[in-house]
Parts: sequence; structure tokens; C-alpha cells
Amino acid sequence: MFSIIAAWRRWFRQPAGGLPQSFVPLLVAAMLQFAPEGAVGQTANGPAMSGQATNHRATNDLANDGAASSQATDPTATPLHKLGVSAQDHRVRLEHGGWPWTSLGRVNRAIGGYCTGALVAPHWVLTAAHCLYNFHDRRWAIPGDIHFVAGYDRGSYEAHGIGKNFVLPKDYRGDSAAGAAEMAHDWALIELDRDLSPRPIPVARQEVSLEKGPVTVTVAGYSGDFEEVLTAHRDCQIIGEARPKLWLHDCDATFGASGAPLLRFTGGKPEIVAVQSGVVTLKDKRELSTAVPLSSFLSALAGVN
Repeated sequence: MFSIIAAWRRWFRQPAGGLPQSFVPLLVAAMLQFAPEGAVGQTANGPAMSGQATNHRATNDLANDGAASSQATDPTATPLHKLGVSAQDHRVRLEHGGWPWTSLGRVNRAIGGYCTGALVAPHWVLTAAHCLYNFHDRRWAIPGDIHFVAGYDRGSYEAHGIGKNFVLPKDYRGDSAAGAAEMAHDWALIELDRDLSPRPIPVARQEVSLEKGPVTVTVAGYSGDFEEVLTAHRDCQIIGEARPKLWLHDCDATFGASGAPLLRFTGGKPEIVAVQSGVVTLKDKRELSTAVPLSSFLSALAGVN
């Protein structure tokens, strides 16, 4: 169980050091009606399962997977409650593309489902580790079964690559994805089989600090309820820290947004400061999203070019 060690007491209305009621990752297991052993309370969301694919589909079919079953509607409409999304639902559709949004994409899985990923080098994608794990048979996906579709929007896309290799955190075990150590290291890098044309998004070189207050960020991803378009919650905030080190933030994100980057804009220039991973439910029933901090994966990026 995680304890909140820097929670901005006025916001949380509970003393620092209090325990969340439940804490689980954005798991594909939730979509498959499988509760991870030891999970408490409501399971959080993970790879959206609406887009199904088989190993026998052509590359373009996988790139466009889910297009035929699109249920994308106006994100400004009044939504029903979704895990990880506030009643106000601050997500908006990013209609006009442009960088850095064209460097975000869907991480499609041949076994079904997808997450969100960010291009951080011409043939490297940053996402969440649990997106690459198959909870049915408890094994990692085969790299060639992972397809990254950059700038995806209702069947069109900027570029597409197939997985060639994974870089996974040594401290992460897929079969214990709801564990404290795993949640603090829920990141992964996907090496693609080719360079992609969109400009990579820079990764910050220094961890954000909450010493002077919350840190403003933007989270953009392919949520399962708007699977055909990229939506974003702009100007939300990292407001707390859990131990082992994990950021707590108030950005709206649900199924399919796992692996989305938390972007901090400075002078209009974006940089990645964390990776979207899960949801925590507090004792007063409020939900906060969680993100893996930069310090967890920065060293792994040293060999990425």
C-alpha cells in the first residue's frame, strides 16, 4: 500500500502520511473482468479493449484497428462517471493536430486492445509497461505484435512502426502489476523497426519538484470512450507524491490513456516529465490519477537515439 507523503493537506483534507483506500494500475485485466490478486476496491483502467486484432491482419489493418467500430462523440457532452475522469470531464479533442500531438499515438496490440505512447526518438516509443503484458496467460507480448500509430485520427495517421524490441524496468513484474514496486516502475520503451517522420518529444532532464506547490501539466491520450481521436486535459496539476515514488495528479484519464506522457510546457515548448499509469482512490472516495516520475526511466533513455 502506498502512503501519501506530500499531499498538499488542504486539497486532500487528510494528514500527510494517510493511506489511500485502494491503489491499482491501469490494467488490461480490468477490461477482461480479471481482478489482480491483492487488488483492493475498484480496479483501475488500462489498455482499451474496443479495437480487436489478430496476428494475421495486414499492417494497415492493425494501424487502423478499431476504425470500423468508432464511437467517438463530442468530448464536451455531459459524460457518465468513468474511473479516472472527474464529473466535469475536462478532456477536449485536439482537432487540428500539429506537433507535439502528431508524435503521440496508439500502441495497438495484436492480441487486442491499445494504450497511448509518445515518440521520444525516431524509432523509440515511451509507454507504460503493463500495456505490453498479457494478463490472460501471464507473459510479455511479442515485440512484433505491437504496432505504434503516430498521429492517429479516425483512420488516418502520420506514421506507423512495428515493435522490434522492448526495454523494460528490472523492478517491474507484470504478474504483480498492482504491487507498490511495480506501480512505481510502470514504464517501458518500445524500439520500432523503422525511423518515423514526426519530430520526437523531448524528455525533461530534471525531475519536477513540488516544494513550491503543484506543477501544471497536460495529459493527452486515446481514451477508450474516444478511441478514434486524441483528447487532452490541459493545465491540470501534479499535486502529491506517494511512496515508493509516484506522482499523484488531477488530470482526467481513463481506459486507453495508459502510457500517455505528462507534458510540461515552458515558453510554449513541451517536455515529458512523467508517464500516466493508474488511479488511486482516497479514503473520502475521490480519485486521483497516478504517473511514473521521470527519475524512474531517465537513465534508460541514455542509450536511445
